[in-house]
Amino acid sequence: MIQTHADHPSLLNLPTELFHAILNHLSDDKSSLRSCCLASRAFLPTAQALLFRRVELRASAWGLHGKNPELDAGIKLRHLVEASHLLSHTRELDINGRGIVNEYRLGRDPALVPALEAFISLKNSHITADSRSALQCISLRSINMSSPDLLNATIQRLLALESITHIRIRGGNMPLNIFKHFPSRVKILELSPMTFRNSAAATAQVADGYPKLVNLPAIRLESLVIWGPSNPYHNSSEVIFNNPNRGCDGASIRTLHLGYLYTHELGMYGTFAPHVEKLTVELKDEQAYTPIDFSQFSRLQYFYISRIDIDRQIRWLARSLRHVKTDNSFRSITLNYVNDQSLNMVAWAELDSVLAGSQFESESFSGMTIVVSYLHTDYYSLLPRTIDKKLLKVDAKY
Repeated sequence: MIQTHADHPSLLNLPTELFHAILNHLSDDKSSLRSCCLASRAFLPTAQALLFRRVELRASAWGLHGKNPELDAGIKLRHLVEASHLLSHTRELDINGRGIVNEYRLGRDPALVPALEAFISLKNSHITADSRSALQCISLRSINMSSPDLLNATIQRLLALESITHIRIRGGNMPLNIFKHFPSRVKILELSPMTFRNSAAATAQVADGYPKLVNLPAIRLESLVIWGPSNPYHNSSEVIFNNPNRGCDGASIRTLHLGYLYTHELGMYGTFAPHVEKLTVELKDEQAYTPIDFSQFSRLQYFYISRIDIDRQIRWLARSLRHVKTDNSFRSITLNYVNDQSLNMVAWAELDSVLAGSQFESESFSGMTIVVSYLHTDYYSLLPRTIDKKLLKVDAKY
């Protein structure tokens, strides 16, 4: 039997901060948060706030094996709007248009548009009444907006909410004006490959034959995440966000994450976002890697290379770092190496020579950290000169 708060008067004497600490530890466990809501009224305010901080709407509640516990998107959102006090906690709305059953699409949900309009109206009132209740992040995943309809117009109004500071668009089929009404307060933008209606009007062909987006939104970002297609044989109708123009003010960007782009595509972001302080890259497998010209990033402090798994990429890193100037701003380099079965001694010797060079003698540079899941390679023997300068740390998770 679950005992309630009334059965435990001693809970009244616990500091509120302790409730917050306990429940924040469970913030990603919705099942436990639901149990906390039922277990004690003392837990209810914080547990409820965490439970509804992020609301996800799925295209369909029907899966291959029958009914899922999730409600259809429109019905779920309508219930939440009716219980408006719950949505006062909502900071992130995630709309997932990838139907569990392929034939189902968000546009076929008759309850969704009116529910979204009511949600927009509610969140607009939160902006003026209490900024702490305002919506901050919108995530659109695999949204099919391939034809003009009421849903498209409603999603455009959703994206235009002035409280939004973080927008995430992953895949889908978008109208040409998807960026037109972005609110000026957006500081974080995450983009993955997507297709565009009438894409010939929105994109320009470049040397490798893939269409490139030439018009990012005219906003002042602090963080930009660009994902190229993970599939090397991707459909050429997909837009890759690697040809930004000055419509988007890249000078304000301080954090830049570039994933699954070819190395020759990375360089243009140096001129687009020259004041980046933290740069993360995740490389594609290529036969020939083009070194990064780090002189373009005048304020770069933290360089993180995610999921390096072949020694050609180690050589690329060495050759990129070789041209770093002595008056650089580097503080650390982190290498996430997933292979951990290194055999190419020449590539590692080249990296060792660079890290022990004069360009990394600054007192502000703490060194390079190699992160691996399992430690099978003696990296200290691969980088002896770096070790002598106490510039190497190996972080093995297991």
